[in-house]
Amino acid sequence: MAFGCYVHVPFCSSAKCLYCAFCSIPYDSDFAEKYIYALLDEARRECLEPISTLYFGGGTPTSLSSKQLNKTFSGMLSILNILPDCEITFEASPETLDAEKLDILRDLGAKRLSIGVQSFSNKLLQTLGRRHDSKTAVSAIETALLCGFEVSIDLIYGVPGQSLLDWEETLERAVDSGAEHVSLYCLSIEENTPFERMLNDGFLPPADEDLELEMFEHAGLILSSAGFRRYELSNFAKGNKISRHNLNYWRGGGYYGLGASAHSYFPGPPRWTRYANTSDLQKYILQIREGRSPREFEEVLIPEQRVEEFIMLRLRLAEGFSREDVMDFLPEIDADDLFERLGKPISEGFLEFRNGRVSIPENRLFISNECVVRVICALQAKK
Repeated sequence: MAFGCYVHVPFCSSAKCLYCAFCSIPYDSDFAEKYIYALLDEARRECLEPISTLYFGGGTPTSLSSKQLNKTFSGMLSILNILPDCEITFEASPETLDAEKLDILRDLGAKRLSIGVQSFSNKLLQTLGRRHDSKTAVSAIETALLCGFEVSIDLIYGVPGQSLLDWEETLERAVDSGAEHVSLYCLSIEENTPFERMLNDGFLPPADEDLELEMFEHAGLILSSAGFRRYELSNFAKGNKISRHNLNYWRGGGYYGLGASAHSYFPGPPRWTRYANTSDLQKYILQIREGRSPREFEEVLIPEQRVEEFIMLRLRLAEGFSREDVMDFLPEIDADDLFERLGKPISEGFLEFRNGRVSIPENRLFISNECVVRVICALQAKK
């Protein structure tokens, strides 16, 4: 069985963005050295299955020095059982990319970059607390494409002060950038972030859900007209440029998570198990150094949980799921009974059934969470 592998690199080029709740800190060279040592040691202990996708995220992996980036990447390649067609992706922020780092990544076999652009508006980049400007973002994309990378860019909508026109201009520049994969995220105010404090103190306006819906719909129209296909709720790709790593998550495949705060999932049978590492960076390094596991959470999923997660993840995908998918991933479930119970949400318009597959209709995607709840309630209802 092939697994995905996520490697968490918790360093950013400077202070965290104002909306960020991820496990990350400003880059420190000495601390990064200790962390990389622990990261590679964990990989030696944990990873046994062949790796079909390898994803370096964070934080910003490319905030490491060129030498440290080389050490981390080449170290993982020497430890992990990498399959020949493995998709290798690095997250990057525009201001951290330079020719030397791009050469290292390309020469070691990375094919894909996920660049955190977020906006092509300098005003909104400042609002978000980003450390790059629009010109730097455009230059980073152009350089990465010239180096032969597949480029995905992340964009955020629902930013305080962002108009529909701002969003349309960012989408049009994304289309013109040459990137062949775009991920769109509606801004959410996370706990213990500067944005949360600013909202509570009255310095940020509350979200305008009507405007967010307009932005969501405009994104679908603009990107589809430019040749992008929505293959997942928030992700669009041209041709076959989908993210295989993320698709593995949504389809319920197994994956290793290496580094502080990283999660792992081992599908059964006989046990479907999820693990999570500590998010305390100092504790993570100490536990690895002392020969202890950094895992602080373990959960064996019961059938009811697995059904709910299958529904929640599969309905994010445009392809949805079929009876055969249910039989493959939920072997203890009666697939015919499950599909019979889906009749109610289908009749109510929360699902559609086409060519043997169920999925969320295009006009309901913005309220996908409500659709998922309706489906789960239908499955739990007594006959």
